Amino acid sequence: MTAPLYRADGPLPVGRVVLEAGAGAGRTHTLAEVAGRLVAAGQPATGVLLISPRRHGLRALRAALPPAAAEATLLTIDGLALACARRFGALMGLDGVQGLTPMGDVGDAEAVLADYWGRVVVRAPAHRVRPLSKVSPDAIARLAALAEAAPDATLHPTSGELTAPLGLARAVCQAARAEGASRRAARRHPTAADVWARVLAVLDTAAPGAALRRAAQRTWQAVLVDDAHGLDPAALAGLRALFDDGRTPLWLAVDPRQRLPLTDVDRLRGDPPTPPPSLTLAVNHRADAALAPALAALFDPERLGEAAALPGRTALPATGATPAPDGGPAAFTVAWVHDPAADLARAEAQVAACCAADVAALLSAGAYGPDDVAVIVRTDGQAAALQGALRAAGVPNARVGGRSVFHAAVADDLALWLTAIDERSPAVIRAALSTPLGGYDGAAILALADDEVTWSHWLDQVRELSALWHDAGILPMVQHLRAVLDLPARWLRHPDGARRLTDLRHLAERLHAEAAGRALRPSALLAWFEQVRAAADPPLAGLRAERAHGAVRVLTPSRARDGEWAAVFAPCFWQAEDDPSTAVWHTPEGAQLDLRAGRDLPAAARRAAAADRLRWARRAVYVALSRARHHAVVYWGALPDAGRSPLAALLHPQPLWADRVADHVNRSTPEALRAELDALAALPGVAIAPAGADPTARWAAPAATLVPAARFPERRLDTQWGRTSFSGLTRDAPHAVQAGADEPEPEGVTPAPEATSPLPLTPVPPGAVTGTYLHGVLEHWDFQAPAALPQVVAAGLERHGLPATWAPPVVAGLQAAAQVPLTAGGPRLADIGRGDRLDELDFVLPVDAPIDGGTLARVLQRIPGPGLPPGYVEHLSSLPSGAVHGFLSGSIDLVFRHRGRWFVVDYKSNRLGDTPSDYTPDRLTRAMMDGHYVLQAHLYAVALHRLLALRLGPAYDPHTQLGGVAWLFLRGMTPGAAPGTGVWAAQLPVARIDALSAELAGRPVPAAPPPAQISLALT
Repeated sequence: MTAPLYRADGPLPVGRVVLEAGAGAGRTHTLAEVAGRLVAAGQPATGVLLISPRRHGLRALRAALPPAAAEATLLTIDGLALACARRFGALMGLDGVQGLTPMGDVGDAEAVLADYWGRVVVRAPAHRVRPLSKVSPDAIARLAALAEAAPDATLHPTSGELTAPLGLARAVCQAARAEGASRRAARRHPTAADVWARVLAVLDTAAPGAALRRAAQRTWQAVLVDDAHGLDPAALAGLRALFDDGRTPLWLAVDPRQRLPLTDVDRLRGDPPTPPPSLTLAVNHRADAALAPALAALFDPERLGEAAALPGRTALPATGATPAPDGGPAAFTVAWVHDPAADLARAEAQVAACCAADVAALLSAGAYGPDDVAVIVRTDGQAAALQGALRAAGVPNARVGGRSVFHAAVADDLALWLTAIDERSPAVIRAALSTPLGGYDGAAILALADDEVTWSHWLDQVRELSALWHDAGILPMVQHLRAVLDLPARWLRHPDGARRLTDLRHLAERLHAEAAGRALRPSALLAWFEQVRAAADPPLAGLRAERAHGAVRVLTPSRARDGEWAAVFAPCFWQAEDDPSTAVWHTPEGAQLDLRAGRDLPAAARRAAAADRLRWARRAVYVALSRARHHAVVYWGALPDAGRSPLAALLHPQPLWADRVADHVNRSTPEALRAELDALAALPGVAIAPAGADPTARWAAPAATLVPAARFPERRLDTQWGRTSFSGLTRDAPHAVQAGADEPEPEGVTPAPEATSPLPLTPVPPGAVTGTYLHGVLEHWDFQAPAALPQVVAAGLERHGLPATWAPPVVAGLQAAAQVPLTAGGPRLADIGRGDRLDELDFVLPVDAPIDGGTLARVLQRIPGPGLPPGYVEHLSSLPSGAVHGFLSGSIDLVFRHRGRWFVVDYKSNRLGDTPSDYTPDRLTRAMMDGHYVLQAHLYAVALHRLLALRLGPAYDPHTQLGGVAWLFLRGMTPGAAPGTGVWAAQLPVARIDALSAELAGRPVPAAPPPAQISLALT
């Protein structure tokens, strides 16, 4: 019997209607049209309820609604359960429901097991507990979780004693169900199943049930359900109990070919003794005239040996789709894999390569572009393999959905960078630079040890990033990191660059939301990030899709449900379904759960569970292939264990297929399987073709033939604006004669101590790592506690992975340096207490006018005097850096207070020689000029000047409170040397500091003061 066609101009039936429609027949658009007709007939729009099992389905329904029905109520089936609990909670005994617990969230199961084990098992007599010694608590916890997730499932076997493992498992499952429901009720977070169970219980009572039914029907006067075959039986029963009264419009849209284990579609169509009206949508608006009959014949239940012809199913659906253009495979193609690898992993790679070659060949034919093609796989792991094969064939592709962004490749790199920015450890910074995010290879990392300028640049960048993280949050910091590492320019040259950039942005947003929502400081956020990355199923799991325009989509059937493409390739459905160790299956009477597992699982239960899983898997095949408009391609052959795959029963149907197909396919020769496909090829629109006929096929995108007119922004971007530092300003300066430019000794080689050298630090090799290590020791050492220095030195060596033989010269050298006056009669480091010093003082100065070497030189030369060596102005003028403005950042090694005055100190580990005569004032002046440390001293003095003015306010007098600057060349500092050896110190004129500060701020530079204002001594 064929159900009548639905007609938009025909009368609307009364009561329950089953709308039969295959994929592409316009089921969603028809329900939206029915909603519009109901509103036009007088139903209030908000009283029309449209339901879909999925959020994607709701979006499709909303997009199809006519304007008159735009205010209709749209809910997922779980959303309806929550709405019922909140609206009718008083009638149902569910007052104050806060939300729903997802059905998969059964976190109470382990707690219930522990409680039950302690209360019942451990306290039981020894003779009853002894048989349980081989029972795995983990296995029982898994069973309890399954039982709680399926509260209506019948437990098998149906009887048993506590002294047997099965009895214990059943008791724990029953306890998990009862205790889980009790705990969810206490939290006011029931599952949807809890709500529907409560609905059905209330409806079984007379007066409360009638009140609940009236309240629901006053709220929603018409209910239209899309994909009703995908509803949980309890939800479907609740819907029918509330609205199936013969008067309320209740439309259930089903696909007869999606015969699911959960819901018996036949029972929806015909309840004896008076079956409800059935309507059909016989025209397939998606698949063309060749593909639609091929798919209908492939999934014909009579051909599959499952059942007689379904009522209401047309034999071969008509089609209203546009015919396929010339070029391309047949409507439905079985791509035959010749000589497949016997090993599963190799077979997967072989099929992926064949599929990629076929996609490349299709695109090269010119009839289709990448946007017209989808590759639909079963799992996210298969998606990654297919993406690699497509890239190798030159096919641009984009992955839709997928596994957690916290498991993306870039997540590990980001975690390492965040650790480096938080800890600022040199070893971690080098490790971060060596990641794909950093872009350094092994040679570059080794060269970094001898390149003090570049290493200082990275230390400055990490300090800036750390300050930005603390001040503005992790999202702005990661955006700045992306610019610092030049990621768009580097990554977008690679096929997966857009994916990586998208993942990085997604991770930053998730981390920022977590930090903001829970007020997490960087260290706490890092701990949370590590915990989430270690989880097998992390929260916030979805991977955001990269920009997919101009790319073949790679996705799973669940992600493909609401899409359609000209050609669909399904390369992975030949793979076997897992043999379940736990048997769960569905019957018209409800779910069944067998508590036995592994070898103890009865064969009948294992077969039933396998058949159940294969039906679900076959539905995925149907969803995948029905997304195609013109071409659908599957891959098949004598592949490893292919008999247990969902494709086996479609291509080689057998009576009682769940029991016999696997044996038939796995035992057949390749020649026999290929011969059977000839019968399939006799069906209309079906062809058998070799997989990957041209294994060398690659696709090259055609050159653009039309360049659209581009719109250009009227506002010009300031490319000079940005954030820089002293090392950034001087990065391009010629450092060939820079201090310390003698040939550095390889890092990690420890020379023998030179007994003839009076400088203790001579045995310590030079390099960027040495400088970072010495800075760290000086930062953590209390200068007035010399006895503590050996411990600080040893801890630093261990932290940096440096040899312990460095300890004696470092201790001796720093103790000597602490005793050297910064000027004749001035303070020593040993005179500075912990309460009078600030270490590693980070600063950010706004630079409101463009500056370069020439600008800075003109400001400095207006006010001659101390701290400005002859010839330095000309040297600064030749600085090759471009003009910059925006922000100038840095970190001052030491700011200290002495006798009411404030001083700036910078530590230098440059190796100028091995005798005190190599560190005399004239040699230091040359080093200060060559390295542009003179400019560094002035910029740091401006930072301190502004800080004191901000902190001290009107009480600040720079002429009496602003002290000098001292650049300490640690290797040359020894108490017995001539004054000035190893220390370059100067009292910078206040007027010069003011002038430089004004230039950075974009204010007029004050006139030069008389000489009397600049004659202050460093004391």
